[in-house]
Amino acid sequence: MSKRFVALLVSLALVLGVPVASADGPSGLERWLYATASKLEHSAAPDETREGYQSRLGGMAAALARATKPYANGQGWTTTELGLAMLTLWHAETLFDQRVHAGVQHPKWTQDKGRAKCMGQIHVSLLVPQSEWERLVGTDEGATQMCANATARIWVAQARQCGVWYGQRADRNKVAKVFAAYASGGNCRPGERDWARADKWMAGIAQRPDRSPVKGYRRAAPAEIPPNVKEDARTLATELDPPGGHKVGAQFPVWGSFLLLVEKHAVGKVGVSVLVKE
Repeated sequence: MSKRFVALLVSLALVLGVPVASADGPSGLERWLYATASKLEHSAAPDETREGYQSRLGGMAAALARATKPYANGQGWTTTELGLAMLTLWHAETLFDQRVHAGVQHPKWTQDKGRAKCMGQIHVSLLVPQSEWERLVGTDEGATQMCANATARIWVAQARQCGVWYGQRADRNKVAKVFAAYASGGNCRPGERDWARADKWMAGIAQRPDRSPVKGYRRAAPAEIPPNVKEDARTLATELDPPGGHKVGAQFPVWGSFLLLVEKHAVGKVGVSVLVKE
């Protein structure tokens, strides 16, 4: 399968009307965060409909996915690891309650006696000045995105302070440390609550394997690979054994959002992996 042939496949997809990922549509990370959040129990506000909740959840997933992008530079965690950490935090702190999201009084939760705002339960600090803090609440896109951006900024700052960001991938220990630091303002020693949150993160991350050597892509789960992409991968695999076959590291973009990668699969063996854009 030559690069010219791959380009032809994409062109045929457009001509024949085969769906190709749009840059303007939801990202893979956004869709996955939404699907993950949809499975979690939430605190229901009296006047929020099921449709309204789903719409609001979609807005939160989109905001979190966008908030990860500035940090997806290869220096630290992946967007998947960071996005799920923030989603886990938002759920643990608020149970996705509409009243907390909107910034109105909750009948039971004081939100640190009014000092914490939005889904990230953010306080005024050097990272989030008073003028920004006052605008964090609201279920509209702008306020939700501002809360997500502030959550990401604080999370990454604490991960750096705890020494678990640069040149590292997230794991249970690192995530627990940041949960602890986020809640305490810098104490990186996890307690029982932080380990429990890290375990929820672990359970979620296990559902989306994404350890990929190609920036901007994650490994596609078998269930999400379309038949045409599987066929292209099988075709490419037949060209690996003969002399002059494709070398390890060769990449072939196919069908819009997917990438075929030639890499070592086991000792002495080379195969084709299917990656998908974040």
